[in-house]
Amino acid sequence: MSKKKWHHKVISLNHPIERIPVPIVHDSALANRDVCGGRMVPLLFLDTAARPDVKACLEVHRESQIAGEVKTSWGRRDSPDSGPITLMIRFQKPAVCIIILHFDLEKYGGLVDQIVRAKAVWLTWGVAGDGFLDAQERIKVLVQIESEDFCEQWNDILDKTLQQQARREGATKQEAKDYSLKVRQEWRKVSDGFAG
Repeated sequence: MSKKKWHHKVISLNHPIERIPVPIVHDSALANRDVCGGRMVPLLFLDTAARPDVKACLEVHRESQIAGEVKTSWGRRDSPDSGPITLMIRFQKPAVCIIILHFDLEKYGGLVDQIVRAKAVWLTWGVAGDGFLDAQERIKVLVQIESEDFCEQWNDILDKTLQQQARREGATKQEAKDYSLKVRQEWRKVSDGFAG
């Protein structure tokens, strides 16, 4: 995706509370041969303390007999060249809710890469200190993520982020490029799960 596709977008909210990004307190991943072609799909534990509507929405989506309808979009909070990556998830049916997630690339670059490759993410709620076992009995909702238009741009963003990290550690320009390629290959071996 060329940079010209990045544009300012006004998001229509159902309630002012939806403008508050929902914090991610923990993440894990699930791989199943029958889901997303066997790829590892991230499971995000969301802090819903300030957003009880998010927990209620997930409960309704999981328990409803109506097929869910969700729209998603990727963006950048600050500018096309800097700042966290933002994922907006707009639940439209059977419940209505907007979830905005911010991903700091130095912390969550690998996680975003998994979501982009799987084109999906599992969502549940949690509190700081939760782990995978804490979510065994909790509702988990699988959300299909539209990533086609974002994928090419994402590869450029990821390479730039990884190379900047390596350069800060003293790597030469070529070493930073090699490091970026190696890290991406390793992450993708893991994220491919049963797909390969």
